[in-house]
Amino acid sequence: MAKTRGTGLLMLWTDVDPEHEAAFNRWYGEEHLDRLLAIPGFLSAARALTDSTAPGAGQRIFNNRVDAGLTLFFMAVVVIVIVASAREWWLVLSRRKAPRVNETPFVATALAAGD
Repeated sequence: MAKTRGTGLLMLWTDVDPEHEAAFNRWYGEEHLDRLLAIPGFLSAARALTDSTAPGAGQRIFNNRVDAGLTLFFMAVVVIVIVASAREWWLVLSRRKAPRVNETPFVATALAAGD
């Protein structure tokens, strides 16, 4: 089954001299993206042109901003979890709070025995 979800993101910003822009855009759109997608691990490619008049460019830019917003939100959640965890550790290590352990007793099963 083909992999449909990646684990990374590659972003690129370029500035091209106006005299070479047409050739660059032709190469980028007709050759580069196809070659990039042929490399194992690259699942999709999109190009957002901030000054483009191409149909759909505005929607791609909007989607990129939504993705960036969601990424910031989840990064904030991770930071909150890390800070809360560090606070709990600090309270336990400084003996201001008693440590609490939540463990489930071990139950031997056929899977645990390696049979």
